[in-house]
Amino acid sequence: MRGSLVVAARDYVRRMHTPEAWGRILERAGIPPSRNFMPLEDVEDAAYLAIVDALAAELKMPKKQVWEALADFWINDHTKRTVPFHYQTSGNAREFLLRMDQVHATVSGAARGQVKPPSFEFHEAGPDALEITYVSERGLLDYLQALIRAVGKFYGQTVQVKLVGDNRVHVAFPKQ
Repeated sequence: MRGSLVVAARDYVRRMHTPEAWGRILERAGIPPSRNFMPLEDVEDAAYLAIVDALAAELKMPKKQVWEALADFWINDHTKRTVPFHYQTSGNAREFLLRMDQVHATVSGAARGQVKPPSFEFHEAGPDALEITYVSERGLLDYLQALIRAVGKFYGQTVQVKLVGDNRVHVAFPKQ
């Protein structure tokens, strides 16, 4: 995974909780608290997932709530500041989601190491809906759903996300 995901998790914890909590989270995850992650480095999936588990334990939050918080921070704070151009090329949540493979290809091209981003297959599910197949070995469907809701929030849209298969979600874009 990209180190930027860890950097965003760190920034979320420091800003929304306490700076000291980040060191305790790293310790719980079996990572030295002095470890400094770089945005473009390749971080082992297991290390990132250990950080997410430790974050849930340290902050006494259910894991789904952690995914929601991290997704919202990632979309509506971190990447809004660091890569705003990804959002400027789309006029709404649907358009942005349909560009996710392109966004990941751009981001992965800038990364060092063997970053393996997820990919997506899109299927029209009516005039106001998509079905998205998540293609990744990571199985982070709770995070995917949270990210989709955060993208809706970014564009000022309420999107409804429902898991409809092992690796597929239905996303509805109700008329506003």
